Amino acid sequence: MAPIVALLGCWALADGGADHRVAARGYLLRTYARALDAGAETVALAHMTHAYWLVAALRLAGGHDRVRAEDVLLLVAARRNTDGGYGATPGAESSALHTLAAVQLGALLGELRALRADRALHAFAHAQLRDSVGTAGCDARQACCAVLTLRLLGTAPAAGSADAVALRDAILRCRNWDGAFGGAPSAESHAGTTFCCIATLGALGELGALDRPDQTARWLVERQQPCGGFNGRPDKAADLCYTWWCAASLDMLGRMHWLDARCALRFVERCAHADGGLAHAPGELSDPYHTFFGLAARALLVDALDEQLVNQRAVECAYALPRSAVPADSRLCVVPLDQPLSLAPSTVWNERH
Repeated sequence: MAPIVALLGCWALADGGADHRVAARGYLLRTYARALDAGAETVALAHMTHAYWLVAALRLAGGHDRVRAEDVLLLVAARRNTDGGYGATPGAESSALHTLAAVQLGALLGELRALRADRALHAFAHAQLRDSVGTAGCDARQACCAVLTLRLLGTAPAAGSADAVALRDAILRCRNWDGAFGGAPSAESHAGTTFCCIATLGALGELGALDRPDQTARWLVERQQPCGGFNGRPDKAADLCYTWWCAASLDMLGRMHWLDARCALRFVERCAHADGGLAHAPGELSDPYHTFFGLAARALLVDALDEQLVNQRAVECAYALPRSAVPADSRLCVVPLDQPLSLAPSTVWNERH
């Protein structure tokens, strides 16, 4: 009887999500239309990452057929610089983050083939990857953005290569005594940078180098609060975006079954605003960022309730993209790590510091 009740509960949550996607689609289409009417220079589309959140959210909500690809591609092209990278706005300095957003938009709009032929783009991403691992330590977010860009472009460092090993070791030095990761060696553990480090190791094919992955998974699970949502670090309030960063990290570690997916789904639903969008917390104002990551988290959590959907997720976790937008040669395989479960403290941090 218990499995039947659980299955019925899963169906109920999934059915409720259909109505929520309709509401979210309306909110996103209104936001998109206002942006285009304003010449694509409103907050919703002026910034490269804002455009990515909006277009990706529309893909998840079923409104992507209303996106005018030529308008978005013009927006992306206007932010390309002579160094091959992309900036946040026209004329802004190129960065790994905004270059990744440009490539993510290319994937969403079916333009990856053209981007893969851009040699200057490849060169910029490789330079960003090298710069992220310097004598001063490691910039985990920059490294993550660069390696994911290269993985989408099909030229990420090969597993076991000198570049992959150097980056792997630099990322592992960002790990703290609690099993989570900071943005640099000795930096405070945070869910966002933990996601970046796990995604980087996964993109390099080096997740197996993570000692005691259950230590990391335990820290991530501890971020789930009684309300069902997750915080980014201890003693902080739950924020909807961390439902994504924590759940996606756990999925890449093969530990999604450790969190309370139904409780997390209820928190996502409580973050819905009357305008159809999603807010960072119940009762707050909605925005495209939390709407996208809330929709992505919901899709991942619903899929997680069906164990047969491992490696068939609606969302590709490392890239925060709908799986259908990611080429098969760029996808990461979710394989539960075969190291035995242990809650004993890890000694790796002491060995590396």
